[in-house]
Amino acid sequence: MPPSVYPPQFGAKTARAPQALGVALFAACLYAAFAGGAIRTPDEPRLQVGIALITIAAAIIGVIAGTPTPTVPRRVRLGVGLLAGFWAWSAVSLAWSASPDGTWVATNRVFAYLLVLILAVRLGASLPNAIMLVRRGALTLSLVILLYALGQKVAPGLHVGGLLNLDRTGQYARLQAPLAYWNALALAFVLGAPAALTLALTPSAPPRARLTGFIGLELIVVGIGFTESRGGFLALAVALAVTVLLSPDSLTTLIWAAVAVAFGALGLVIGLLAHPLTGNGVSLGAREQAGVYLGVVLVAVAVLSAQLLPVLDRLPAALTRPRRRRLWRSLGYGSLGLIAVGLIGAGVSHRGLGGQISHLWQSFTNADTIATSGAGRLLSASSANRIAWWGQALAAFSHRPLGGWGAGSFPVLNLLYRHSTVAVQDAHSVPLQWLAETGLIGTLLAVGAWGTLLRSGVAAVRRAGGDRVDPTRLDTDPARRRLAAIALLAPAFAYTVHALYDWDWNIPGVTLPVIVMLGVLAGSLAGPGTDRPTVLVVPPPVTPSPTPSAALRLLGLAAITLGMSLYGISAVLPGAAAADANAALVRAAAGTPAALRQARAQAARATALDPLSGAGPLAAANIAVATGELGIARDDLLEAIQRQPTDEPAWVGLAHVDLQLNRDREALVAITRALALDPELGVDGYLSLAENAIAANRAAAPPAASPTAIPTP
Repeated sequence: MPPSVYPPQFGAKTARAPQALGVALFAACLYAAFAGGAIRTPDEPRLQVGIALITIAAAIIGVIAGTPTPTVPRRVRLGVGLLAGFWAWSAVSLAWSASPDGTWVATNRVFAYLLVLILAVRLGASLPNAIMLVRRGALTLSLVILLYALGQKVAPGLHVGGLLNLDRTGQYARLQAPLAYWNALALAFVLGAPAALTLALTPSAPPRARLTGFIGLELIVVGIGFTESRGGFLALAVALAVTVLLSPDSLTTLIWAAVAVAFGALGLVIGLLAHPLTGNGVSLGAREQAGVYLGVVLVAVAVLSAQLLPVLDRLPAALTRPRRRRLWRSLGYGSLGLIAVGLIGAGVSHRGLGGQISHLWQSFTNADTIATSGAGRLLSASSANRIAWWGQALAAFSHRPLGGWGAGSFPVLNLLYRHSTVAVQDAHSVPLQWLAETGLIGTLLAVGAWGTLLRSGVAAVRRAGGDRVDPTRLDTDPARRRLAAIALLAPAFAYTVHALYDWDWNIPGVTLPVIVMLGVLAGSLAGPGTDRPTVLVVPPPVTPSPTPSAALRLLGLAAITLGMSLYGISAVLPGAAAADANAALVRAAAGTPAALRQARAQAARATALDPLSGAGPLAAANIAVATGELGIARDDLLEAIQRQPTDEPAWVGLAHVDLQLNRDREALVAITRALALDPELGVDGYLSLAENAIAANRAAAPPAASPTAIPTP
């Protein structure tokens, strides 16, 4: 591990600065998780303002201490630079974006990730035990989220004022709080699984910590099961597989993981048999009784599994080299046997092998083959309509392959390319959404940044040592360091796989922890290798290392403070404008002259705060329609359309106003444009509106524009 970049002459207080940075990043991740994943306003802007304040604080401490910037390898700088390039490209895409306000929000999000990555790299380079610290934080974060989530099943009646309310699964049984999305919640559990396993494996760790890790892994299996997330189980398999493959003693690690998962599965299966825990619309009393039953089951399973820890501890010494070879061979043959049994079973079934494959493919492509909840959902092969959203993303990419439609524009693309009435905000595949929104250029930048960071993480694991130690000695320093580094790298691979079929990049609650882990691993590559003794060489007094002058440091601090202040304003403005626009509509509903005056003022403020959004002009248009000022309403609608020509509600509103103003031909144009932006509008009755306008004009409506002909700003 690298020596601290903080010189000894600044004392212990300054040396604690990296630890404070680690605590601040942990607090940001914790807030993001318990703010519904920080995917909505005002939670995400608050998180971004907090990250900006952490950056300013880190800069102030650096200026006061006069600490040098850690020198990290070129690949780390390349990863940071590529992510910065993706942020810049997202901002540039505003010039042609189909959703300018969405691009603004998406660009702010990427910049927050960039800041966190830079801070995490500095943490990894500045603190010798940063990897150990972050592993502890990752496990703590995951367990806090896990206990809160499982509390909704075990003690749903627990309610403490406005601070805590675990009655979250009455209407819908699947666990999703606190991240507000079940798949994201399952992934949040998975991010702590490698830390739990590696901590349990370390003989020199405190017994309570090892027991916490082992039982924590069991509960993670239970938690994922109650989210009913198939993708969560796949991500868990990836995380544990990477941990096993990179471990100094893969066989021992595999056995520990298998035992913990088996006990967790036992508790899960018993829990899933209780209908009040898996059924929707169950009364609170029934869920409380079932919760007591589940709690007893989980405690019993934990106590039973804890009795096996001494036996598992003796495994490395008992597994001699010949026994290891035989066991690996048996595992290989057993895996092949299971595959053969599965193929034979499929072949002798009434569908046959080919019929089973065809049935699975049909289930995958048919969104109607999956239950909304229940244990049976875990065995379904349905893509849950993902294949349709992936097709929309690919179709959008095919029309604009180079630059895409603009960062954050998929909600518009979904309306444009959908073939059903289902509207979504994300493509449920991060790479495909990158292709649709930022084109090939943006995708190459993003994928390049992520791949480079993963490579840096692998290099950090190798550099930690422990791959050449005696596998029976997991308590050596190299083995402990390697296990801790694996605990940060394995979640990143699990996240990468999970992002292939979900929208994790737009959920800071699960993305921030992974960026912190990868950043700390990358930062640990600074300084001398850990396989060699670390020596802090002090240069002779006659040739001191050049350090920036106080004036230059203050100038840099001023620049960072100004930049972060501007970023904070940028983060807050879109949400503040949207809040004003919504408040204007609510206030206008009162109908009194005073309320209408205040509503107009709020709509005008929303219009001024966010020059890229049509929400303010749309609110003003609705108020004008309510007061009978149709001419003013039409001007407001035209301004909304000028800001965002792909705003379908604005075109529909314009059509209504034009019809009332007897501007039938203009209404036809507006309706045609709305239908071009969302062809499924006809299902909701707007097509009949167009036909009425056509009859009034005694003219044929112009043909609907093709997706590629839609004007963009």
